[in-house]
Amino acid sequence: MTRYSDNERITIDPKSSQLRTIGHGGQGRVYLFDDGTQPLAIKLIPNERNTFRRVKALRDTVERYNALHPPITTPKEHVTGRQWLALYRQAGLRGMSYRGLPIAQGFATPDAFGFSGVKSLSALAFRYVDGSPLDIALEEEPPLSVRRRQLSLQLVDILSMMQILKITHNDLYPDNFLVDAHNQLFLIDLEGAGIFHPDSDAPLFHPSAAGKQQLFPLAPEAMTTAQSLSQDVWIGAYLLFYTLCNFKPFDFLRQTSIRAIEEIALLANPDKPTWPPTFASAPSPRLFNPNFSLDKMREFMQYYFAGTRFEQLLFRTFIVGLRAPRSRPAIWIYKDPIVRATN
Repeated sequence: MTRYSDNERITIDPKSSQLRTIGHGGQGRVYLFDDGTQPLAIKLIPNERNTFRRVKALRDTVERYNALHPPITTPKEHVTGRQWLALYRQAGLRGMSYRGLPIAQGFATPDAFGFSGVKSLSALAFRYVDGSPLDIALEEEPPLSVRRRQLSLQLVDILSMMQILKITHNDLYPDNFLVDAHNQLFLIDLEGAGIFHPDSDAPLFHPSAAGKQQLFPLAPEAMTTAQSLSQDVWIGAYLLFYTLCNFKPFDFLRQTSIRAIEEIALLANPDKPTWPPTFASAPSPRLFNPNFSLDKMREFMQYYFAGTRFEQLLFRTFIVGLRAPRSRPAIWIYKDPIVRATN
């Protein structure tokens, strides 16, 4: 492999004791290579012709943004006004690209790594992050804990940055975010992202990931427009809700089909931003999960969320998404520094 920064060659022996398998996925196999200097996560991707072209487009997108927006070096205690927004974006860019963008690329011999029937094997090297998937990291955390709030803010930073750069991941689920020992959040599997033209919504690359639609249902628009930028915003809102609350936002429904979501959209009362939503007219009983207590859920949520602006914005997100399912849910309002300072 060749490192981007200095064109240095990195040679890895598949039989080396410094190499071990740490993961498998739909897009390839991941190894940890640790020779005592900089540990690397090595991903091998079979039969993917566009891997390097896509990675170059991602790197060009990030470098173009960095050239137009130099890093803020002002100490945080002296940051004012729109500098806060720049800092949040800076943090989001790091969370997106530190582990998400490769630092070297090359090829591997399929037979040497146990890939049978594979014609080509692309190799990408990433900075290694010693961490746990987001859902595993939070499994012992109570809803709305300080740690959940901190990670939710980092999640919004990353999602906002992707929206600004017109990058769509199409696989935004807890197992594609790592949390390290310092509670820092990192996106992974960015090398398969979709990339849109900076001056339009025309796709330059479609995302290679199919997504896990069974975990979080897609927005109605995303059901018919698989490569839409709106899809990541909707799924990101789901993930944000799940990260904060430890349950999925439509658990109270019997099924999370597009028909059920559209019925809720028609009946939800937009003037009362609670979750589950209050209804302007009575929904049919067939909508509701019989094992889920709406009253208990509402009491629980109102107890934790009453008077807390930060979480009420999240409720408004889903009301907006439900009432106008073909619009982009406005979750990026979290950028308000006042919300940051008080939560």
